Amino acid sequence: MRTIRLPQLQNVGPNQRVSLSLPLGMTYEKLYFALGTNILTTLITNVVLRLNNKEFMRWNDAAHLRAWLGYKGNNIASTSFLLLDFTERLAREEVGMKMGTIAATQEAGVQQFTLEFDLGNYAVVAGSVITGWADIEAPSANRIIQRVQV
Repeated sequence: MRTIRLPQLQNVGPNQRVSLSLPLGMTYEKLYFALGTNILTTLITNVVLRLNNKEFMRWNDAAHLRAWLGYKGNNIASTSFLLLDFTERLAREEVGMKMGTIAATQEAGVQQFTLEFDLGNYAVVAGSVITGWADIEAPSANRIIQRVQV
């Protein structure tokens, strides 16, 4: 596993729909987002992940997302850091742990992988940015995806 810096998120601002088009050709295990000075997880709503423009994961707000992550055994205490974990940390074997990862590759039939969410109102300051990273693995042809609906 290695960590890469994600492209810049689009439309980061008060009362905006933020979007990120994730690079293809790799398997995503986790997405990390460091939220800026005045941006908190409580401002994030309508979190949607799409593959080939089809919704496969949705949460009403970051609290629901954090509850899902807490159930999977992740630390969810921070309000200035957002995590999306596609692995099963408590699986007994590596195959089970990697089953939920997202193969954003041509071999898996993926041509587009995007993340979108709404940001609430906040005062814009110089540090009001969102920076993203991802834990990735080698390309995979795994077509299995975990579906999460509201």
